[in-house]
Amino acid sequence: MATYRMLGQLGVPTINVLATTERALLLEDVAASEEWRLGIEADLADTDVATSLATWYPSLHEAGREYLAGHNVELYDEARVITRESVRGMARATATEDLLVWQMVEDNFEELVALIAGLPRTLTHNDFYWTNLVVSRDRTAAMMVDYDLLGQGYAYVDVRNVCSSLEPEAAVAFRNAYGATSEAEKLVDRVAAPLVTLHDACARSTFPSWAKESRRILATELEQ
Repeated sequence: MATYRMLGQLGVPTINVLATTERALLLEDVAASEEWRLGIEADLADTDVATSLATWYPSLHEAGREYLAGHNVELYDEARVITRESVRGMARATATEDLLVWQMVEDNFEELVALIAGLPRTLTHNDFYWTNLVVSRDRTAAMMVDYDLLGQGYAYVDVRNVCSSLEPEAAVAFRNAYGATSEAEKLVDRVAAPLVTLHDACARSTFPSWAKESRRILATELEQ
């Protein structure tokens, strides 16, 4: 409820909030809306939807930078899971302690943390998928819902999350419509992203398939 209120005050588009109490909120029924519909899996390949979605994320990021500049708030921050202990734990959990990358991270850990902390902060959605998507029926507008993981971080986190789920042509359309992204954020994210993903994966009883690519990146690309 507080998240919807905050986003509304910042001018970030959300589903219409019809009523609220101290413990609940009543949202517009998107399934019955004449203007909006729920996202479908085919939207991941739709370049029009991707282009429309690329206007929602900048509205979140631009408003988020201004908001965080004037407010000291505690929000979810996925990069906080990157600690010396967690990195060592990932190596043990994946039985890859002999990989050079772990020593590289260990030797440059303070610099990595400083680089992450030095990036411009903004609000980030952190949870892109078609099940969290709402699209206008003419596909000229789109927005995300489900703000359980809404937090703070660098904007490229969301760009990467979106493009990794979209089909290739849709990802290109999203990037083109979103506009320029920070080279510094992309460089830091190349190391931070697989570490965050692997941390989440190692916390599960069974290693998930969606984390295999991050393990591969750590085992090959970052050692080159």
